[in-house]
Amino acid sequence: MRLIPLLAIAMVLLLAAACGGDDDDDPTATPEPSASATGDAGTPTQLPTATATPTEDPLPGFQGSRITLKNDTHEPEAIPVLADVRVGTHEGYDRIVFEFDGEEFPPWEVKYVAEPVACASGKDVLVGGTAALQVNLFIAQAHDEQGQLTIPSIDIAAAYPAIVQALSTCDFEALVTWIVGTEGDLRFRAFELTDPARLVVDIEHPAD
Repeated sequence: MRLIPLLAIAMVLLLAAACGGDDDDDPTATPEPSASATGDAGTPTQLPTATATPTEDPLPGFQGSRITLKNDTHEPEAIPVLADVRVGTHEGYDRIVFEFDGEEFPPWEVKYVAEPVACASGKDVLVGGTAALQVNLFIAQAHDEQGQLTIPSIDIAAAYPAIVQALSTCDFEALVTWIVGTEGDLRFRAFELTDPARLVVDIEHPAD
């Protein structure tokens, strides 16, 4: 008579294992809570979390805040379209990922700026945190042919140890710019992942 409860427990465990999903940035990672974002209508939404990256190659080292990281060698046949922007926090660093629709990368540049501005108006941009890390995506766009956004949000509130907020400040004439508000001029790194094309930016947590 005790076999029935034991079989029932075994079936529950098998079903739970079968329902577990993979995370797109790391199939072996446990997804962390997503950052809160504001959608077009101003209502909070949930975005996928940018997680640790599985790779056999060592990740690049973190660079000082006065360094500009870039890759201007890309020559895409068509304008790469930004499909997603997501953030996550991990041991020692926070991460923001820019994912493109396809396998082509735009030329890109990541650097700290003293006074971020909106590209069309030239007006100052207010972003959370005490420093502004600017991500420029040249020959890129974040909208479709009808002018509709191709990303879930243009304003992500994170409140992580390093990343406080991420804000789109430009999507005009094939230039996409995001400002990442950080808790100080923190060291950072940037690198590319494929399948699909992704630009990953990691920012070190402030020292205790």
